[in-house]
Amino acid sequence: MNYVVHPDKIAEYLLNIAHPTGAPKAKFFLSRGFSTARPDEFSDALKRHPVEATLTSRHADPEGRKLTYECEIVTPDGSRVCIRSIWMEAADLGYTRLITAYPFL
Repeated sequence: MNYVVHPDKIAEYLLNIAHPTGAPKAKFFLSRGFSTARPDEFSDALKRHPVEATLTSRHADPEGRKLTYECEIVTPDGSRVCIRSIWMEAADLGYTRLITAYPFL
């Protein structure tokens, strides 16, 4: 499967401490060593998550199929933390795009 993380998803949401709903996520990911100066590092880690984590749900959605993966991601500070990442698989587009990711305890 081809996993895609749009750069705006990282810069404007997941690592943006000023975002109304993304700020708590940004604080968490930034505290683990991810950085807006190295967005590709975060993007690569997120794209590995569906390959290395556990698929916990698969639901039909008007846009395609929503996939949820849970647990370990390796962070730049060397820790392994559990996150949940949610992806949208759209067969007509030929790729699966990240919707969101957040700490999952």
